[in-house]
Amino acid sequence: HLLALLLLHIHAGQCFLPYGGSFAGRITLPPAALDTRTPTRTVPSMLGDLFSKFKQPSFGGRAPAGPKQVKFGELEVSEMGIGTWSWGNQLLWGYDESMDPEIQQVFDLCVDKGISIFDTGDSYGTGKLSGQAEKLLGKFMKDYAAKNGGKRPYIGTKFATYPWRLTADSLVTACKESAERLQRPV
Repeated sequence: HLLALLLLHIHAGQCFLPYGGSFAGRITLPPAALDTRTPTRTVPSMLGDLFSKFKQPSFGGRAPAGPKQVKFGELEVSEMGIGTWSWGNQLLWGYDESMDPEIQQVFDLCVDKGISIFDTGDSYGTGKLSGQAEKLLGKFMKDYAAKNGGKRPYIGTKFATYPWRLTADSLVTACKESAERLQRPV
């Protein structure tokens, strides 16, 4: 099976679902659903609204348990994963550290609903926020595991091919630094 990550981009009232280099779908959300100034409209509740618009297969009148699990090598992971590029990227995504509690709620909701793989990278957050997405993901996984019997999702991370990463040692160092930010052993 080929594992595909579903990345949701909510922008100007539109939710885009990119897949295979082109947009697989577009959902227009009502303006009230995007108004985060209203205390009842948090990102987790907006995601709930968004996911409710997708047709779910019927299981004898019961709601499905979560996303389908697929074999990926020796692992069994959710068919859908979550990307974390926006977690720490101020320039393109307008990230601000005040968003962290809400991002953690979204993380918890996704894992609670069966998402078992997250995509991240050491360049997701630059400058003073270097590696911010990995740092947040490490913290969120640790907090979630403490509340849920050690349960943690899988992580797919990568490192940027910066010009100063030319030697085998520099690549090993990049991997060790990612593991440290993710609070995971190498």
